[in-house]
Amino acid sequence: MELIPVACWKLEDVRFAFGSSFILPGVKKEFADLGDLLKKHPKAPLSVFGHADPVGDDTFNKALSGNRAESIYAVLIRETARWEQLYSGGGAESWGTASIQEMLNALGYDCGAVDGVSGPKTKAATKKFQGDKSLNPDGVAGPATRERLFGAYMDFLCAFKLSKSDFLGQGADPGGKADMQGCSEFNPLMVFSQAEQAEFSKAENKAKRDQENSINRRVLILLFRPGTTVTVDRWPCPRVDEGVDGCRARLWSDGEKRRSPQAARRKFGDTQDTVACRFYHRMVTLSPCEGALPKPGAMEWIEVRLIELPELERIAWWVKADYGPYKNENFSAKLTHRTIAGSLDSNGVSKFTQVPAGKCSYHFPMFFDPLDTAFGPAETWPGGGASPSNGSKTEPPKCPKVEIQINLTPARHDELVMRKSDHPAARPKVKCRIHAISGPAGTVVLTNPDGRLRFPEAADSTLSLNVPADGSWVEFEVSGEKESDAMNDAKIEAHCETAGGELVGERTMSVFWFDQAELKMNNPGTYGITGDRLTTSGGNAIDYSVKARIRPADVDCTAPQVKDLRIGIMQNAHPGVTRERHWNNPAIVWNPGVAAGTKVSVPSEMRRVITRPATGQDTDAFAQPLYDQPGLAVTLDPNSIKPPIGCNGGGVATSNDTPSTPGPSSLDLNAVDNNGNIVGTVTYQASAVILSLVFTTWTVVYNVTTKEYFCLRQRGWSVTVDGLQPGSPKAVLDAADADVTVDPVLAPFANDQSNDPANIRLSARTRAQTEFTR
Repeated sequence: MELIPVACWKLEDVRFAFGSSFILPGVKKEFADLGDLLKKHPKAPLSVFGHADPVGDDTFNKALSGNRAESIYAVLIRETARWEQLYSGGGAESWGTASIQEMLNALGYDCGAVDGVSGPKTKAATKKFQGDKSLNPDGVAGPATRERLFGAYMDFLCAFKLSKSDFLGQGADPGGKADMQGCSEFNPLMVFSQAEQAEFSKAENKAKRDQENSINRRVLILLFRPGTTVTVDRWPCPRVDEGVDGCRARLWSDGEKRRSPQAARRKFGDTQDTVACRFYHRMVTLSPCEGALPKPGAMEWIEVRLIELPELERIAWWVKADYGPYKNENFSAKLTHRTIAGSLDSNGVSKFTQVPAGKCSYHFPMFFDPLDTAFGPAETWPGGGASPSNGSKTEPPKCPKVEIQINLTPARHDELVMRKSDHPAARPKVKCRIHAISGPAGTVVLTNPDGRLRFPEAADSTLSLNVPADGSWVEFEVSGEKESDAMNDAKIEAHCETAGGELVGERTMSVFWFDQAELKMNNPGTYGITGDRLTTSGGNAIDYSVKARIRPADVDCTAPQVKDLRIGIMQNAHPGVTRERHWNNPAIVWNPGVAAGTKVSVPSEMRRVITRPATGQDTDAFAQPLYDQPGLAVTLDPNSIKPPIGCNGGGVATSNDTPSTPGPSSLDLNAVDNNGNIVGTVTYQASAVILSLVFTTWTVVYNVTTKEYFCLRQRGWSVTVDGLQPGSPKAVLDAADADVTVDPVLAPFANDQSNDPANIRLSARTRAQTEFTR
């Protein structure tokens, strides 16, 4: 296939929500530029390529880059079903309520701040949109509402519409093969030097690393010569939802070297040896979006727009969106080769001709948005420089604007912390971090106005942190004090210098918890004696079933704070006389050589009593702290732990217990004459077995990785079986489970206590004696 690109269109990742494929409103300008490009190249078929920066996992970056390509493709053909799949995808791809707010605001339905919380203003805006679209005005952005909202927002972003036949693969493949693809991190336009890579691996430099890597995070549309066709089955790029193996098959033999740091920093436009995929390399070598840039001395156009400093969630090379350009202002810009000055028109735009190609530094007193910089991104921004000619000045900020990340990632699905535990008293903690995205170094004070969080101990309702200006991260921890009623209703606010100071950043999260917890018990088995052992008929002495439901309802159970949690059972055995065994009917075997007439007197009955001195953990050492765990050697029930209800595989965990008194059926003692000589062996036969056991059992949340546990419900039971008395006894249960009032103990083990000779006493049961004569 002969593929010759005739034009290209590139979209930087700042036009997407962070770590997501949701397209932000500011991309409207770029779509207009694409429309102009298509008019210049009629009937040129398109293909969309998504790219990630070389940080993180190839597979994750493949998914994200592919999702972004598919998101753009869906807008161009107005296929809202693809957006619904992306919206509902789960995992790292989490559009959430913030995307609904962005779309409603852009369409003129005022939600207020984009905070990811479906508050009263967001619900009112949703109802207004639903009413305008003849939908049920319930204020909930359900599937039907989202379909209409996606379509309206797509129309807002892009004034023109394409058909599948306008693309290279012409929609022949349902997965979009040849029409759109994600290239993961295999095709960087810039690769750091080895020295830079070493520096950027340090935590304090990661913000700068991400900033300089922005050139690699992009979506590119290539326009090919009119009439170009391809055979979809032969198209080498895997579909957006397929893995990286298909990409790896197309790499240069030295592909890993190409995309890896070497002695010096390399740019594809200069060295053409950073792109690892030979198929992609061949297509874009001469692309004005990806290929070699004009040499120094060539004359290029530059167009600049000045915009106000907004309240931003984050800042990359370009600002997140246009928040109202400055108009009719004079300004100056310092380029690498010279300083230029000009005036902005009524749209906040100024165009210059004959600007030397190459890097340049923009020195404005505010942020800027480069609209058409064919020679590459800005070198530094924002800078110093004079104020606009109107002489307006602002007070220098005292604190930086900040970004907060929960769980040390930008992802939204894992912004969770578990509510504190009362039994045992514990505060599960989640690591977080904060850094400056603009402004000077300063002190920020973290608060939680809803009272659901602590930073991280019970008394820590606020936390003061010094945030440096260089963008390096500062870590802190949070714990859950009060449960969330709904997702993202716990808010962290960052204030300047004091808890009541200027708000310089915020983040929402959720405090998850458990309800509908229960501990059910059933006592089907009836005790009886078989031979010399107590056993049950009709079932186990006791059956357990435990469960709990995770709340709020929309918790992502794949998040690291949740994925290892299981509902299980713990049990303690209480102290006291627990087991008693009796022997009678003694018989003697004399030793050889014992003189005739030798007499021996022994107790007619013996008993062995086991007494536990303290409450013990009723399990084996390798299963602790749970009473029963699947996969272990003595597993009683393979369903003895289960994910909480509300998570995949969640349900009721079950197990059972049948205490008994193991031991020998006979008892041998030395026969001793009146002179203290051992003259034979006396053997007794088992006559009775007695149990007297008391237990407390708990429903617990258990972390299979850390082995931490948190008690949810509690219930007691006992069993008293006297083999000397008639009847058919059963285990006796407390009336019902109840709130937890006592904590389980982890040591000592009850079985160890029962086997400890210090806790076992062997003695005559009565004063009666049996006499033997040789």
